[in-house]
Amino acid sequence: PCLISPYHYRLDWLAWFAGFQSYHHQPWLVHLVQRMLDGDDALITALMASNPFIGRRPDQVRVMRYRYKYTGYSKDSPMGPH
Repeated sequence: PCLISPYHYRLDWLAWFAGFQSYHHQPWLVHLVQRMLDGDDALITALMASNPFIGRRPDQVRVMRYRYKYTGYSKDSPMGPH
């Protein structure tokens, strides 16, 4: 595969950036969740230390999206006013 720098292979990093857009723009994430729901042993074993779903498929996969609100500087901040 072609590599484009900077490129991050970590799933948590890719998922963090996926949260900035609708799932419609992240087909890899939808595919990943579908494979987990299908009980793909190779995928689940690669993601977890041990497969808790041996012989059965997971009922649900939870994907949480957070809205971050960054604080600003204030006169009461340890960093002082900005």
